[in-house]
Amino acid sequence: MSGLISGGVSGSHFVKRLQVIYQEMKIRSWSSAWITSPANLFYITGFLCHPHERFLGLYLTAESEEAILFVPALDYETAKSVSRICRIIPISDQENPYEVITSAIGVIPRGDIVGLEKGHVSVSKYESLAGVHSGAIFGDIGPLLTGLRMVKSPEEADELERAVDMAESALVASLPYVRAGVSELELAAEISYRLREAGSEKVSSPMVLFGSNSALPHGHTGHYRLQPNDFVMIDFGAYSNGYGSDLTRTFVLGEGTEEQAWIYEMVLEANTRAIRSVCVGQPYGVVDRAARELIDGHNYGSYFNHRTGHGLGLELHEEPSIHGDCTTLISPGHLFTIEPGIYVPGLGGVRIEDDIYVEPNGKVKVLSKLSKKLQRL
Repeated sequence: MSGLISGGVSGSHFVKRLQVIYQEMKIRSWSSAWITSPANLFYITGFLCHPHERFLGLYLTAESEEAILFVPALDYETAKSVSRICRIIPISDQENPYEVITSAIGVIPRGDIVGLEKGHVSVSKYESLAGVHSGAIFGDIGPLLTGLRMVKSPEEADELERAVDMAESALVASLPYVRAGVSELELAAEISYRLREAGSEKVSSPMVLFGSNSALPHGHTGHYRLQPNDFVMIDFGAYSNGYGSDLTRTFVLGEGTEEQAWIYEMVLEANTRAIRSVCVGQPYGVVDRAARELIDGHNYGSYFNHRTGHGLGLELHEEPSIHGDCTTLISPGHLFTIEPGIYVPGLGGVRIEDDIYVEPNGKVKVLSKLSKKLQRL
């Protein structure tokens, strides 16, 4: 295969991924393809870059199986040292990237089919690439890449489990900081510090919601200060070699009320049933229904207003989307969250989120290990 450096265990993974892409391009009669999203580029080449407004792209040709990586000039040395691609072309800030591309790849025959990540490419970038590939037809390579990334190798799962362990260590270290009067922002800052201390390579700001704010599934961490009997909802994660964990735990400050305890136990049972329902060959809709039917049965269904989970890996939200109508079949290698919740306006909310891996032998492994028994802080 031209244009690829091989070697080592991780190198073999990159070789296999590219080989699958080349094969699928040939099946589809595509002459070439562009990979432009940073996550997919990292998945295929081992090079992670956030180019901001600059051009970043991997160009693949099916017949010759050649790969050319175009990178911002300031990332060129990094790309050379970590990427599995031999031919790397830097683009300086003074250059027009599409002129550089045209010079490197030449004229594309009219009518050729070129793959693009249609869900990622902006209108501006599409128009510029259309100018480079004058007369080409563009196919969507996104679904192919999504399908590849849905199946995680044991090595990928190990990275994510390390991210889970770091996140859980950080949360345990942060809990003594939870007390009446602390603000959501202050606790979020403490967790962020502990995540770095635990070894997370980057930190996405944890979502910390107290009291009635916890009734907002995607609420914004703010200046509200914790009061006795408030729910404490913490949605957080850590990163290991590009793979990010996604966890949520909910606590209560003080004794709380009977209704709070009842809601918590209901969500915990929904979480447990959903995990038990995971079985290779079954559609993901079964998992959603396992959680939702319990909550519906206790007349709290209207307070469970989001899907039961989502895929996880190099990005926080990947396929599959675990909702009641999802027909995607559970398969070995899939890695995803299970996170039922109940959110009662004025009272608060509970969400319990775990990270799940279906091992190659079909066994279901819960990567998150923190206790889910209600903790009164």
